[in-house]
Amino acid sequence: MCTRTGKHWSMAALRGLRAAVATGAWLLGGLAAAAYPSPADDFVQKGIHEHGRATLTFAIDGALLTITLEAPADNVVGFEHPPRTADEIDAIRKAHDLLNDHRQLFAFPPAAACRLTDLHVKPPPWATAGNASPAVVAPEHDEHADYDATYRFECAHAAELSFVDAPLVTRLRGITVVRAQVATAAFQAEQLLSTERIRVKLR
Repeated sequence: MCTRTGKHWSMAALRGLRAAVATGAWLLGGLAAAAYPSPADDFVQKGIHEHGRATLTFAIDGALLTITLEAPADNVVGFEHPPRTADEIDAIRKAHDLLNDHRQLFAFPPAAACRLTDLHVKPPPWATAGNASPAVVAPEHDEHADYDATYRFECAHAAELSFVDAPLVTRLRGITVVRAQVATAAFQAEQLLSTERIRVKLR
């Protein structure tokens, strides 16, 4: 995991961002003043769990870009239960490798000179790559489970950051639509992505 000591968006602020984009009421100053979180503060609340649909949030504050992902485990590994077979264990390990490699997930205009400063992926408790093993007793009913991830970038030339391509969308399983919510000081919007449409406009 990368570490960062500078200012970044808290998860509470990002949840407020999502509500603001949805209602058209955006208040930059309040978000910018949000408290810096500890790792334990991350991922304390999720959005609506709906198979085939995921959410990406893009928040820009000066040179800093924060991207968050919320996706059902079914659309990441293909199931929502402790792994029962060797193939399911392999799917968990592949998802771990994918979500921890930002170069496979996002692409920026080269002129923006963006570099990763922090990365945090939270899989379901049963999907820790190093500890995945077949369940001794499979649960009677599968329960909802999600993957959450946060990626933070610093862009040396933020004025050149007009879009982000998200090939991540093409790597998810069974996705029908990805909601991309964008908030900057001058631009707020919600865009719908698909495997044929992966570009997120930031202005």
